[in-house]
Amino acid sequence: MPLHRLRTNSAADSVSTIDVKTRRKNPTDIPVGAAPLGVGITPDGKTAFVTNVTSGTVSTIDVKTRTKNPTDIAVAPFPLRVAVTPNGKTAFVVNNVSGTVSTIDVKTQTKDPADILVGASALWVAVTPDGKTAFVVDLQSATVSTINVKTRIKHPADITAGLFPAEVAITPCR
Repeated sequence: MPLHRLRTNSAADSVSTIDVKTRRKNPTDIPVGAAPLGVGITPDGKTAFVTNVTSGTVSTIDVKTRTKNPTDIAVAPFPLRVAVTPNGKTAFVVNNVSGTVSTIDVKTQTKDPADILVGASALWVAVTPDGKTAFVVDLQSATVSTINVKTRIKHPADITAGLFPAEVAITPCR
């Protein structure tokens, strides 16, 4: 399977695919929900999860066939970013307005009914390479929350970050 880069087109409510080897964009974009922003791809490269900010949903795309699942997954308002666990079982979605994280079962493409409260202005999420912890950045409180992936429980003490933290990245395990 060729390697593809997916790019959201927020104003056009679509996702573009670019063949990494040939550096060519597929001429046909994939329609998704309103104002797509974040993209997370399963470790096997088969499924892409796309956050749709305005519609409060997540679209899923079969990467090989470039086909969007006709049913979007409803999450909380203003979903910004998505990260998929290394085992490919769970997608973590940061919902900015509600200050929550939604989790989606990748296999069934269903959302857990209970969201995880993290902070008033959650912006970004990343999962550790060992798949044990999700880190969530909160802009307003200038903190980073941690969530136990297995139990879906947020650690009670947040980590103080610098002013206006916006993103988080995690180095590979050694």
